[in-house]
Amino acid sequence: MIKINRLSRMDRKRKNRKGMTLLEVLISLAIFFMSIVAITSLVDMARERAEEAEQRSVSLLVAESKIAEMKAGVVGLSSSSGIWDTDDRYTWSVDVQSVGTSLFQVTATAQRDGALRSKVNLVQYLVDPQALGSTMDAIPEELADGSTSSGTTGSSSSGSTSSGGSSSGSTTK
Repeated sequence: MIKINRLSRMDRKRKNRKGMTLLEVLISLAIFFMSIVAITSLVDMARERAEEAEQRSVSLLVAESKIAEMKAGVVGLSSSSGIWDTDDRYTWSVDVQSVGTSLFQVTATAQRDGALRSKVNLVQYLVDPQALGSTMDAIPEELADGSTSSGTTGSSSSGSTSSGGSSSGSTTK
């Protein structure tokens, strides 16, 4: 019977307990604050990575635009450097090296304010736009008088051979 009385007293003590102990509160607060610190550092790290990605994207845009200007013939194929027109925090440089008669290796480098993580190097091979010509160039004299060269295109053609040895045909689609 003595054991029963002891158990009943312990059960009553447990039933009368309505709150948490001070130690339990301190442990839960410590866990809560450690998780807040970890989440805050993760958010800061994500923000820094997003800024780096944005700077790399803009640097790539600057390098691509400089190569596109050379490809279009707006600027000559020569080495140069400068500050980007749209955002003066970005600098660029272009290095042009001749590889063949009218083939050039163009290396465009762009970065923001000396930040090494935003530095982008873009290498592309370009044919001299002057060698390619333009749609605005003059028409050759042999084509300007109205005569045109003839030819057939298509995957299949049928025709007859005339006495002159030339072939004429028609293609239907």
